[in-house]
Amino acid sequence: MTKFILITSGNEILNGDVLDTNTNWLCNMITSMGAEVVRVAIVRDEVEAISKEIERALSERVDMIITSGGLGPTADDLTLEAVANAMHKKVMLNRTALLWVKRKFQSLAKAGSIATAKITDSREKMARLPEGSTPLKNSVGVAPGVILRYKKTLIASLPGVPAELKAIFTEQLLPIIRKEFREIAYAQKEIIIDTNDESSLAKVLKEVATAHSDTYIKSRAKSFGKDIKIHVTISARANSMKVAKAVTSQVVKELIDRFGADGIKIISER
Repeated sequence: MTKFILITSGNEILNGDVLDTNTNWLCNMITSMGAEVVRVAIVRDEVEAISKEIERALSERVDMIITSGGLGPTADDLTLEAVANAMHKKVMLNRTALLWVKRKFQSLAKAGSIATAKITDSREKMARLPEGSTPLKNSVGVAPGVILRYKKTLIASLPGVPAELKAIFTEQLLPIIRKEFREIAYAQKEIIIDTNDESSLAKVLKEVATAHSDTYIKSRAKSFGKDIKIHVTISARANSMKVAKAVTSQVVKELIDRFGADGIKIISER
């Protein structure tokens, strides 16, 4: 199975000022491809902290590392320097990235969004990439994404602005991932159960999960109370969508039958 590690940098996230929705979105996208996110890390905007996390991820020999945040023009945008440090590479001006940055500022100046299109040192910084990397075009913002390879691991760096991250991932990075790694089918179903006591489901869930080691079964309850309902998700990965859907459907059927025998009502299935 293709394995990913996600690394997010941002003092604003660790300080509680900003909610990290990027990681949640990336996890959903990666999981839907049948791949697995084995670990997520959030670190401060410090070269050493980011570099150490990347070095740790590289030592785990996962298939791909995706960083988010820290690609902008300001002094605390340090991700690409950290990526370069982790692989003992230099940060160099990338001509393609610089051309994209120039064109974007020219477009913004023409539209009256900024006063001048002049490429200052801060703006040029967004075109300084780790040696040997390839820029990924940003159709929404200015800072390009970046991708490079270290031995058998791909490393991609995406901006922290959610709209930019999503655009680069779907338009530029996703086709690379699909070409690079064998895509595994992923299917998921959910049943909602009319009980406010999650512990009443534990025995059946454990037994069915043990009988179907190729599936993942998870129950979710937010709190106790008479109006609380329990959501149970069933997911499976397989070489084809047909098989993945068949496996999840079979597990759902067994759960419904077992809960029914215990007098527990299923409200809905989706």
